[in-house]
Amino acid sequence: MELALIAPLLILLAMGAIDFGGAINAKMRLASAARAGVQYGAQSTSRAEDITGIRQAARNDHGDQSLDVTAERSCQCGSDPLPVACDDTCAAGDTPRMYVEVTVEQTYNTLFPWPFIDGPLNLSTQAIMRAR
Repeated sequence: MELALIAPLLILLAMGAIDFGGAINAKMRLASAARAGVQYGAQSTSRAEDITGIRQAARNDHGDQSLDVTAERSCQCGSDPLPVACDDTCAAGDTPRMYVEVTVEQTYNTLFPWPFIDGPLNLSTQAIMRAR
């Protein structure tokens, strides 16, 4: 009798754990793809300009060639957070620091329809690294 009463609750908890685990796994794979893209671009300043190569490195890591990947490079002078043109010279006379930023996005469809989740989950992650 107790099993008949508690079984639906246990099944619901198991389904929720499976869906939550799948979403966490998808988010971790996106983070790995963003890191792979930014690591490719941060190897050198010439690779930081290779936006197509950065996007491809992220897609190759994830294994999905249709993955939505946005990549860009930016430059800063010292601790000033405002971006500057990468071919400018900083006030101290040195060259600006170049950064590569990769954003990866994907839609995760839950396995089961949940009343508190409206539609698919939009997952996104970002990685930023300084280019050498």
